[in-house]
Parts: sequence; C-alpha cells; structure tokens
Amino acid sequence: FNNAILTENIIVTSAAGVIIPGTKVWDVTGKILTFDPTSNLSAATPYLIVISGVVDIYSQVLPISVKKFTTA
Repeated sequence: FNNAILTENIIVTSAAGVIIPGTKVWDVTGKILTFDPTSNLSAATPYLIVISGVVDIYSQVLPISVKKFTTA
C-alpha cells in the first residue's frame, strides 16, 4: 500500500469460498502485509484474496477488490 493502513479485513479463500486460516503481519511501515497460511496451500489450485475494509491513516477507503491466483 502507498500509505500506512489502520484497518483491514483482508482474507484468503479457496475458489469455493472456504477461508484459509493463517496469520497476518504488517511490516514496521504499516504498508506491507504478509499472510502466512497455517498449512501449505495445495498445488495447482486457485485461491482468492478478498481485499475489503482497508482504511489508511488519512481515512481513505480502498474499494473492495478480489484477486485470483493459482499455486504452482
């Protein structure tokens, strides 16, 4: 992100909508979020990142967005 983030509701799900459990850690700048799933993601499988509830330090709200990726 360009600005430090105050709040977020970012989740990773399977293509079927099942939430992938894991931990989220922000870097010291509050701009880079790292997600570490509790268990390894399955190979050759599509997943979604649902980005919602993101508000930065200037009270700017990021529109809801969904990004799809497939593991190798």
